[in-house]
Amino acid sequence: PQDEQHQHIQVEKKKHKHKHPYTSPSGLFIQERASKQLPGPGQHFSFGAVKEWEDILAMLDAKEDRKLLLVVRHGQAISNYLGDTLGPDEWYAVEGTCQYDDQKGTIYNIFDADLTGLGQDQAKSLNSILVGGGWYAKMTGDRPARVILSPLTRCLHTATLVLDGVKPNATNVEEFVRETLGMDTCDARRSVSDPNGSPAPQPQGPCSFDMGLASAYPQYKYRVYEPKDDADRSFGLLGDSDHLWTKTERERQKHQVRGQLYCTGSGSSAAHQTRRPAAPAGNTAYCTGMSFRATRVL
Repeated sequence: PQDEQHQHIQVEKKKHKHKHPYTSPSGLFIQERASKQLPGPGQHFSFGAVKEWEDILAMLDAKEDRKLLLVVRHGQAISNYLGDTLGPDEWYAVEGTCQYDDQKGTIYNIFDADLTGLGQDQAKSLNSILVGGGWYAKMTGDRPARVILSPLTRCLHTATLVLDGVKPNATNVEEFVRETLGMDTCDARRSVSDPNGSPAPQPQGPCSFDMGLASAYPQYKYRVYEPKDDADRSFGLLGDSDHLWTKTERERQKHQVRGQLYCTGSGSSAAHQTRRPAAPAGNTAYCTGMSFRATRVL
């Protein structure tokens, strides 16, 4: 009987191997209608909620381990601006380089691209809505909140501006919510530490840079994990430098591991993460998006 029970358990494990433990209820947010035309900016004034937020929060409290995930996309980055301005052909020719010179006196840093002036204004605008307009308090109901950030510069800069005046219970910089899989150097990140201070500094990654993450954004903590610890770790980075993008290798499909949805509180980043300790079965994730772009709510 014990052998039969063990075999049954193994079969059940295989059956549910690729399933995350969360379900997402329907009928709460307009973003679930991704196949239909979504409203543009300013056309929906409740961040996608089709029910009253009080009702959504009541559902959140009705069962233990339910979580609400708020997804914020970064503001316009230099790479976004160049992609829109240059057009697909010219952008394709320079997207894998470190900089772009427009031959008119302006050099744009593509590597780990920062926000444009417009992108900064977009982040400040969202902050005015969340804090000045009271929407952060309305959507969280003063419940414990965790912010999960991508380590890319455009995301850290966005979060710094969006979260001004917001006091989450915890903030984590997490490797696996960053944009990956591609040839664009805007998606490679700088190291946590500053580059070598020799007269001819060696680039830590595909391109050179002046300041590491800890110097550029000292308000955040950067927990670094060694590869041997990666199979069982909490939030953090794979290494001081970018392990997914080096001078000779860039991230490919083989590096991608689609894992479970693991959202805790409200986050300022993407929802899919990988290799997390299993969460209790039966959890429900309530997810909505706050997007800066008119084209898509992430």
